[in-house]
Amino acid sequence: MNEFDRKEIARDIALIKSRGNIEDLAPDFKETRAELLEIGPKGFVVALGINPLFGPQTMYSEYSERWIRFYNQKFLHFRDPVFLTMLNKPGLDRWSEIPTYPTSKVAEYAAAHGLKYGGVSSRGRFYKRDFVSVAREDRELTFDELYRLEEILDSLIDLSNGTETLSDKEIETLRFLANGGTSQQAFVELNISESGYRNRINSAKKKLGCTTTMQLVAKASSQHLLD
Repeated sequence: MNEFDRKEIARDIALIKSRGNIEDLAPDFKETRAELLEIGPKGFVVALGINPLFGPQTMYSEYSERWIRFYNQKFLHFRDPVFLTMLNKPGLDRWSEIPTYPTSKVAEYAAAHGLKYGGVSSRGRFYKRDFVSVAREDRELTFDELYRLEEILDSLIDLSNGTETLSDKEIETLRFLANGGTSQQAFVELNISESGYRNRINSAKKKLGCTTTMQLVAKASSQHLLD
C-alpha cells in the first residue's frame, strides 16, 4: 500500500463516525457493543471492508466526539502508529507494543483524552482490511481481552462475508426453495408452521446479510451452502 492509499483511507475514516448499518450486519450488536466497552471503557472503533478507493464498507465508533474532533483537526491519522500499523500489516497488538517515534505525539494526545492504553486487531490484505481498536484509561489489556478482541473481529468479518453457519433446518428450507418449492409447499413438505418458516428465513437473512428471500436463496447457492 502506497502513501496515497494510506492517506485516502485515513481521510475517509477520519471524516465519519459511522457508515453502513452495523446492526443489520450483526443483529446482536448491542451485546457486542457492551462487551467491547467492557474491554475498552474509553471507546472503540470497528471498520470492516476497508478499500483504498472507497474507505470502509461498515464502520462504527464509540470514541468521544471531543477526541474525534481533535484527531481530525490535527490530522493525526497521518502519524498515528496504531492506525498506520493496522493498515500495513494484520495482527494483534497492545498499543504500547507498537513502534512509535518521538515526533508523533499521538500517544501523548490520546492519553490526555483518557485513551492511555489500548489494543488493536486487524485482518485482511491491503485492498480489504478489517480492524477493531479499543481504549481504556486505567491499565493494559490482558491476554484474554486481546484474544477476545480478535474473536469479536473474526465474528464480525464472518457476518460481513456471509459465512456465519446456517442451521440444518435453515439449509433444509433454503434447499427446498432452491429446488423450486414455494413457501406454501414448504409448510406441508417440511412439516413446519408458517411462523416456523418465517423464523428460519429471517434468521438466515440476518446471517447472510440479505433483505429478500430470492436474494437469500441465490447467495446461499452461490456460496455452496446448500450442497
